[in-house]
Amino acid sequence: MAAAREQLISAAADALLTNGVEIGLRQITLSSAIETTGISRATAYRSLAHDELDPQDFLRRQVIILSL
Repeated sequence: MAAAREQLISAAADALLTNGVEIGLRQITLSSAIETTGISRATAYRSLAHDELDPQDFLRRQVIILSL
């Protein structure tokens, strides 16, 4: 599952870089990352599980951390 998480985060970060940060982080979606990577929705949700954040918010937080 760590590999799926890394692929999803990488796809989301690439989308942000490709589209430019002016589009805003809200435009980076888990659905887009799933479509880009081909990872199943169930696997994506399991790999991005977090105690306090939903998978979408966790993905965005990881993209921010990766971008620092």
